[in-house]
Amino acid sequence: MKHLRFHSLGGFLCAFAAVMFMLSPLALAEEHVQAVLAEDMSITGNFAQAYTVSNWYSSAITINGGVRDFTYNITEGELPPGFFVRLDSSYIYLEGKPNQAGTYTFTIRITDRRNCYAER
Repeated sequence: MKHLRFHSLGGFLCAFAAVMFMLSPLALAEEHVQAVLAEDMSITGNFAQAYTVSNWYSSAITINGGVRDFTYNITEGELPPGFFVRLDSSYIYLEGKPNQAGTYTFTIRITDRRNCYAER
């Protein structure tokens, strides 16, 4: 069973698993904004597929929940050379022309306006 804690950040509630992140009262008192794993956000879909070097690709996965506007960062690994990430209001696009063969693994973090996030 997951134990959830709720914290108000900027007037919004973010739920997160207590074992994943701990937000201290001191951090809030000092006005440090820290991201929390949001239970009401998820990313569905999969970028994993075979790509051919020098061919253009565009794949999309879905952002569910959260409060728009989103930002992203790669928290582990790296994008395949030649690819870039593009966001819109509901999708994360991996686009580009791969220019180097290989196997690439990365984790993308999507953060919403409340500073809550989901990873895939």
